[in-house]
Amino acid sequence: GEPVSMASVSRLYAAHIKSLCQRYDRALEACGFDAVLIGAGQAPPVYRDDQHYPYRAEPLFLQWAPLLAHPGSALLYRPGKKPLLLVLEPLDYWHQAAPIPPGPWQRRLDVRVFRQPGDLRRQLPRAAKGLALLGDPALWRGLEIDGRLNPRPLLTHLDYDRACKTSWEVHCIEQATVQALAGHRAVQTAFQAGLSEFEMSLMFLAACGQT
Repeated sequence: GEPVSMASVSRLYAAHIKSLCQRYDRALEACGFDAVLIGAGQAPPVYRDDQHYPYRAEPLFLQWAPLLAHPGSALLYRPGKKPLLLVLEPLDYWHQAAPIPPGPWQRRLDVRVFRQPGDLRRQLPRAAKGLALLGDPALWRGLEIDGRLNPRPLLTHLDYDRACKTSWEVHCIEQATVQALAGHRAVQTAFQAGLSEFEMSLMFLAACGQT
């Protein structure tokens, strides 16, 4: 497709956030909640090892901010208030925390960074009367955050609305398709040259700039 200017991207994201707020307002009111805290999820540890399985962020979290490498983070939404993005950037001797990717979310969301998983609770304003906790239950263990975990009626509302893509989401899908196309073209060339499936998979990742 045609290149999209940064100003246009910013407008698309602003409209996207407005749509999300309207969806969440309806869902929270219908299900009797005052606020929702969406966890980004965690990478599960490998049993008897010091490594973790690949991390996959919670889709409802990603809808607000495309943070693909920040397990332990969360987003708090309260009707009528600016969404609060809480980003875990641990101080670790062995691993450097991924930076927050630059983008329009840095203006549309109230972004705050915390250093220890247990500090998430301290970042929250005074708890609303009815708080819903969404996402991987493992993220909430031991944090002593008072809320109802993954209420089914609320998840049904939000998952139903996710099927209707905003213009921002359509733009993201288009950009991902352009990126993947480079990989498919590389694989086509490799296939015609008789390379192995393993070699083609490496070429696909390299052409797309993926790991």
